[in-house]
Amino acid sequence: MKISVLLAALALVLASAAHQKFCKCQCNGKKLIEPIDNCGSCTKDFCLTKDEKLCEVSDVTKTDLHLEDVNILISCYQIESFKDQLIIYAFVLVVFILCVYGLVFRR
Repeated sequence: MKISVLLAALALVLASAAHQKFCKCQCNGKKLIEPIDNCGSCTKDFCLTKDEKLCEVSDVTKTDLHLEDVNILISCYQIESFKDQLIIYAFVLVVFILCVYGLVFRR
């Protein structure tokens, strides 16, 4: 019984260790959000290769802008942290155990 609880806790920790990071690129009112592996890959070049029209200028007078002149706001973030996932999975596990306990030991 203790081994199964320990294995369940270990599986819970391993499942909650996987989290997804995203790169958010903003330029001229347009946004692009793409999943990435590490925050080091969230660069201006990454944003422009994912969407070449991200910083497209609609004003005819500004057509002579170069890539160096483009102002792209870049941010890297992760949606769920390790702590958030651990709390959620622990809650689901406790509810599941209580339901099984209630079904097995009902009078």
